[in-house]
Amino acid sequence: MANAILTSLEQITKPELEPVTLEDAIDWVHGSNADETKMRRLIPSCRSILERRLGIAFCTQQMRATYEFVMEPMGLISIVWSYENMLCTLPRPPLQSIDIAAVESDIDVFTPVTTKTYDSIKQFPAQIYFYGDAFGMVEYPWWINLNREPRVQVTYTCGYKQVSDIPEEYTLLLLQLIANMYLQAEGGGISPEISSTILASKVLEL
Repeated sequence: MANAILTSLEQITKPELEPVTLEDAIDWVHGSNADETKMRRLIPSCRSILERRLGIAFCTQQMRATYEFVMEPMGLISIVWSYENMLCTLPRPPLQSIDIAAVESDIDVFTPVTTKTYDSIKQFPAQIYFYGDAFGMVEYPWWINLNREPRVQVTYTCGYKQVSDIPEEYTLLLLQLIANMYLQAEGGGISPEISSTILASKVLEL
């Protein structure tokens, strides 16, 4: 059986919108116009921190996840599809769309495959599962002599389509984190109270 391991996650396109406005953030900390420059840095920074810690995406963005499969002896992938051994859970839900699914066909060369060779589940947790014949274009099996594992790469769009779709609890938590970082401008990090709330609200460990 092959188990999918997430080996890398990168952001391809950043969100065009932020979950909270500049005005709302300044008002939340009882600040003034003099805090505008600081808040312009804090909002995206805190949003990014919270996305990593909660395991979600706030607003529309594109991500690329790379997985490898730890194979049975000889590194062979059976052409017979097995749901469990080709299943990849996509970080940062909610999932909007899978844009490109690709299989490593040579060292660090990922070849896109058609939708006939994989299927996906959009509802939480967002997942993609590959059929065994997704590896049909691979020189069988080229990775063995190189002591490598077969890999797949998924480029996808995630996040809430509208700011109004974001659950209020996440927006409130973001405002609390912004206020915490605003007050800890000289250092000190995230308060234990905020850390506990984030941990309790965590969606996905990826």
